[in-house]
Amino acid sequence: MNNLSTPSGTTLLLQATQTLLQARDNDRVMATILSVARKITSAQGAVFIVYEGEQCFFADEDATQPLWKDLYFPIHQRIEGLALQNKQTLCVEDIYTDDRIEPEIYRSTFIKSLTVVPFDRASSTGAIGIYWPYIHRSSDEEIALLQSLAGIATAALENIHILRQQEQTEIQLDHLKKEYDSLNKEFESFSYSMSHDLRAPLRAIVGFSRMLDEDYRDVLNTEGSRILGVVQRNAYKMENLIDELLKLSRVGRKEIIKIVIDTPRLVQSTINEINNSVSHKSTIQIGALLPSFADYALLSQVWTNLLLNAIKFSSKKESPFIEVGSYTTETHIVYFIKDNGAGFDMAYADKLFGVFQRLHKPTEFEGIGIGLALVQRIISKHGGSIWAEASVNEGATFYFSLPAQN
Repeated sequence: MNNLSTPSGTTLLLQATQTLLQARDNDRVMATILSVARKITSAQGAVFIVYEGEQCFFADEDATQPLWKDLYFPIHQRIEGLALQNKQTLCVEDIYTDDRIEPEIYRSTFIKSLTVVPFDRASSTGAIGIYWPYIHRSSDEEIALLQSLAGIATAALENIHILRQQEQTEIQLDHLKKEYDSLNKEFESFSYSMSHDLRAPLRAIVGFSRMLDEDYRDVLNTEGSRILGVVQRNAYKMENLIDELLKLSRVGRKEIIKIVIDTPRLVQSTINEINNSVSHKSTIQIGALLPSFADYALLSQVWTNLLLNAIKFSSKKESPFIEVGSYTTETHIVYFIKDNGAGFDMAYADKLFGVFQRLHKPTEFEGIGIGLALVQRIISKHGGSIWAEASVNEGATFYFSLPAQN
């Protein structure tokens, strides 16, 4: 019987910790723990026990003779089970004189003395059993080393459990991404096909209604002219809807070519184009705008849609005001467009970026519900995100982020 000194025991624990930091499966953890336990105590056997319901499962062993590996025992029949239940270290100098033990279980083995150390955490589900073929009394130093080893075992097993959960989560996320990409492609294909298929009959409706208006205007009465006007307006609305669907489908197929963009210049150019094509009374204030790293044409579409959105929803205010700016986070540049317009109820914010989703009635504000969906798709394609904050009748702020250039 020859216990190792504290420095040697501590060194063994440090070596075990370093080994277990690299462990990726329970078998390696158990094998390492049992090997170190035997070296620390000069024991002839060590077992790794798992508490499963009302039974002890001997999951692994390192011993000079076979013991009980892969066997289950009712927990009340084993002294090891008592240690597991009470989460207390138990030392037995002589198993044949201890009233707590059923000696017949050990008679066919070399075991004369034992110490059982349960895992020392609240989530404890196991223990380390140490066995000697002679009467042995574990010292306080020995017990302290074994308890430290049990703590290392718990930490290592919990780490593996977390790693496996992370791996499973990554697999699930990868599966969901593939499903999303597949659905996205199907939607893009459907939108593109549908848009092209609708154009031919729509051209016929637009063309014949125009001929009817030009050639039979004098023949039609007031009601006939009104109905014809309804047909033409809805045909033009459908044509606009098809154009927007085509834009949406093209975004998914378009290859992104990223360049460094002078954002203030892009935004000012966008505002100039809007001023030349749309009648409005909004005051637009351009704040500090950081350079962007993105596809120029697609980012131009983002600014156009968001600025037109802000102009539209603030148009009923006496003094519509729009502010644009940017700020940085650790990994992204965030741009924002803030208006003092109609706003919206944040309870419905999750519907903002869906296709054909509208939070206001067509009689309040015109639109077909594709503009923000297009913006969301462009930003997502760049690896960014878009969100909004608003209050009813107090305006809205739309934010979008783009990864900062390395």
